[in-house]
Order: sequence, then structure tokens, then C-alpha cells
Amino acid sequence: MIATDIDINENNLVDMKPSLELMRLFPVFAQFRDEIRVLLETYAKEVDKDPRSLPDKELGTKELLTAFERYMYMKGKEDNDVELFEYQKELAREGCEGESVVIMAPTNSGKTYVGSRIMQVHLRRQKAQALLAKVIFVVENEALAFQQGKLFAKKLPAYRTKVFTGSVQRDKQQYLWDFLASRDIFVVTAQVLVNALKTGQIQSLTQFSLIVFDECHHSNQQHRYNEILWKYIEMKLQPGTDVAGLPQKRMMFSECFDDEPENPKLVKMGQILQDVLVADNTSRGIISVKTRELAKALVSWINETDNLKILHASEFVGQNVATSKGSMTKCKQKDALEYFKGGRHKVIIATSVAEEGLDIRKCNLVIRYEHVTNEIVRRQSIGRVRTDFSRYLVISEEGSWILDKEEENHRCEELMNPIVPHLQAFIDDRVNLWENELLTIQTEMKEERDREKERRRLNMVNQVQFQCLNCSAFICRSDDIKCIMGVHHIITDPDADERLRLERDAPYFVEPEGLEYGGQVYCANVSCQLKLGVICTFFKYKYIDFPLISLKAFRVVNPDGTGKSYKVWKNVPCKIADFTFDDLRDV
Repeated sequence: MIATDIDINENNLVDMKPSLELMRLFPVFAQFRDEIRVLLETYAKEVDKDPRSLPDKELGTKELLTAFERYMYMKGKEDNDVELFEYQKELAREGCEGESVVIMAPTNSGKTYVGSRIMQVHLRRQKAQALLAKVIFVVENEALAFQQGKLFAKKLPAYRTKVFTGSVQRDKQQYLWDFLASRDIFVVTAQVLVNALKTGQIQSLTQFSLIVFDECHHSNQQHRYNEILWKYIEMKLQPGTDVAGLPQKRMMFSECFDDEPENPKLVKMGQILQDVLVADNTSRGIISVKTRELAKALVSWINETDNLKILHASEFVGQNVATSKGSMTKCKQKDALEYFKGGRHKVIIATSVAEEGLDIRKCNLVIRYEHVTNEIVRRQSIGRVRTDFSRYLVISEEGSWILDKEEENHRCEELMNPIVPHLQAFIDDRVNLWENELLTIQTEMKEERDREKERRRLNMVNQVQFQCLNCSAFICRSDDIKCIMGVHHIITDPDADERLRLERDAPYFVEPEGLEYGGQVYCANVSCQLKLGVICTFFKYKYIDFPLISLKAFRVVNPDGTGKSYKVWKNVPCKIADFTFDDLRDV
């Protein structure tokens, strides 16, 4: 038996066959043996065992080395308070007190610094009480993951941070669940966490003590954030659940044209670029567009126009498809941002990857070219223009739906601004009432969700089932499928997401009616992973993703248990209803 009060000496180390690296560091190892003993005792507490009764296999060289490495990591890593402005301290106050909060503040007001301070206070408190101290920070995309991970490593050096994205797991074979014991802060893309929960590699959200959602306004409908939050609510409302043991939550908030001067939109944008950027060498501008094809075309147009080429325009697009299809590598994204900040590129043309959260500070012109979304993104875009005499503009054809949507977003923003302080005051004045109402709402939502599941289960008797052709896993019923534009078939049942694995990607095709296609849909069965289709996104009215399925990937099963696969939808033994844009407004 090896206990924590062993005499750590060179003979013991030899007997345990330590690594060459550990032997090389032996003089330092021996020097800090008392500190290492404390770390080993902490380890024993974590596994809930008497330090004196740990068997060799649990407290051998690996654990000694792990404890030593952690000590050496902490040595010289001072846990200094994250410095905040007074308004940021106010934003962080309730979160630091352990409350579940939504932090709403203007773009570029330093919400990530606020989150860093909350995480720091949480980790200190949990470790001081010998409680679980693991923070998971959930973001939308890979670029944000690396950006926020770099910031946490700088601001919170005393805590070990690790970034996990799809490419990290795929290229480096490093997985979230393998690092749970050796890291304090996990910065992950939402899809990584969703997949880990689906496959059971992460058994429960209770493996983390704090969850922080970046850009939490995404938590609606079928978004990945919503999938995670439903897991949380279901745990919270489960009978017998110790709510105090649940993790705390923090919420952070294609076109064709030519070079001819007759194109009025390009003429107008050229005048704006000339007046704002060319005339001032310190100015910077961002042009936001919908597709990478348009971004590439505008870069060529600017760099080939005599009076604008001095701007050295550059594109900034996603990295989720092959570079041959127009994506950028991580290195190229980093270079583009650095060159923009340094002035080598005075204007960048960006797709949505640059619209949320990316740290682009030196900017006094934002143009949304034939591209608007909602009032939240509008607020973020306006927040990017940080200098005096800055300008935010939308360029589109007169009378287009884009201008109508922008006006609607403006009205929504004007309504939102006075409501927020009133809502905050209401919550502060009626804390108990608010908490009770919130619990009631969550309970009612769960009950309705359970009732809907039961209704669907009972209706399955008379419905045709769609099963994975490879593993026969149930995916959906026939009335969960709708036909769009008379051609494509999508699954509208939100519960089907539990049986599917979605890998989102940049769109490869955009419909003028407000649809775009991109990403992959797979069977969620870990031993199967058959590709079942692609992702269809409705973006004109609301950003909602639906699985668009390939019929040949399914086995269609009749109520009597017989079934077969089909190649064309007209031969399927059931009627598939149409899905209209009027239906979409009701979603």
C-alpha cells in the first residue's frame, strides 16, 4: 500500500519506475515533497477515500506525477483579481454571489471580462470548500472558442484552461471527457457538448459546477444552447433532485453583380468607402454579407477599383468547409484580423462568423450589404463602431424586404431598451415572486413537453415510422416530416434532435425564398453514425434549423411491422403534408 505519509525519496521513485522526465526533475520533486503530500491528500478526498488506504494502482507514479505537475503549474501563477471597471463590477455582482444570471450589456462593454471575474470567484469558493470546481464556457463557433480560451488563459493563469472544438477532437484526438480531471476551465463549442451528452461520454451536466453561455440570445427553438438548457431543466425538475448540486448558470449575451457603375448599390458603397476610409488613414471598416461568394466578389471589386484599391480589402469567412470551396484556415483568419488591426487591411468583408463576439476593436464604419438578421445582431453591429464620427449603414435596393426588416429591427431595439431596466427593477424588488414564477414556467414547459411526447407515442400506432437504414434506430414518424417547396423533406419534431447528430457548416446553397443548406445530419447511435441528410436553415424570418433528410437513408416501417427502403417519395405509403412560410411564422 502507498499512503500520503510515505517518505518520498529516490528509492521510492525508482521502485515506482517513474518517467525519465520525473527522474530528471527529482531534485525539485524532493524539495516540494510536503506540498505534494498536501496535493495527494486532496486527490484522496476527491475520490472519497482514506488517504492511508489508497492502493498502489490509484496512488502510484501517475498520481504523484499529476500532483507534482499541478503544483508546478500553480507555482508562480498568482490568482490576482480580474480588474473591472465599476459598471462591470455591478454586472458581475450577482453572479459572484452565486446567483444564476443573464448579463445584458452593449457590444464591446467587456462582458467576457465580467464572465472571467465570475468564474474566478466561483472557482476560488468551490476549491476553498473542497467542492467540485469545473467551469464549462459554451460558445457558438470555433473562432470564438479559441479567442475566449486565450483570454481566460491570460486573465486566469492560476486555473488550467482547455479549448475543445470539432477540429481539436478530430485532428488532435483530444476529447473533452479525457480532460475532466486535469483542467479547471473548459471552453467548448455547443455542438461538442451536445454530442458528448448524446453519446454518454459526458454523463451529466453535474460533472461541471458552473455553465456559462456566450451570446445566450441563441437559446431559442432548436438551437444547440436550447438542447443543453433542456437537459438542465429536466434534471432540475426531476423528483428528488438536489438543486444545490446542479451546476450554476451564467448567460453572456448569394448575389450577382458586375463592376459596371450602373449598379447603384456599388456606386453608393464606393462613395462611402472613399469618404470614410480612403480619406482617413486611421479608419477601419467592416462590410457584413451573407455568403462567402459575395465576400470574395466584393474583395475583388474593391481591390480592382482604382480609387479604392488602397484599402487592401480582405475577406473573413468561416472554416467549416474545404478551402477549395472558399473557406479560410484558422491561420488565415488570425492573419486577416491582425492585418486589419495593424492597418494593412483597412476593410474586411465578413460573413456571419465575424458578427458575434470576435474582438475587432478599431472600427468606425460598419456596412451591412444586402444582409440583415434581427435586432440583437443589429445592436452588435452598431456596437462595433467605437470611435467618434462612426457610421452604421445598411445597403439594399429601395423597397426590398431587407430594408423593411432593418426598420423592424430598429423598432424592436427601441422597445427593448426601456423594457430591460424595468424588468431588472421588477426582479430586484420581487426576488421570491420572480423565482417562484420562473419555477412555475419551467414546470409547465416540462409538463407540456412530456404531454406532447405522450401524444406522439400514442399516435405512433397509426403512423408510418422512419428508421435508420443501417441500425434500425427510430428517427421520426411520418407526420413529423413536412415537404418544402414541393421537393425537400424536413423533420419538424424537435424531439428528433435527441436521435440525430448535427454537424453545422457554412451554407453551400442559398434560396432567394429565405432558405440555405449546409452541414450534415447523422444517426446519433454511436455505433452507427450513418449520414441521414443535411441541415436546412430558414433565415428570412427566423434563424431555425431543420434536418433535411435523404429518403434512401431510411427504412419506412408500417404499423404491422413490415417495411422497406424507397428511392422516391411518391412511392412512400403515407401522405407528407406541405410546410409553408405561413407555418414558419407560427414556429
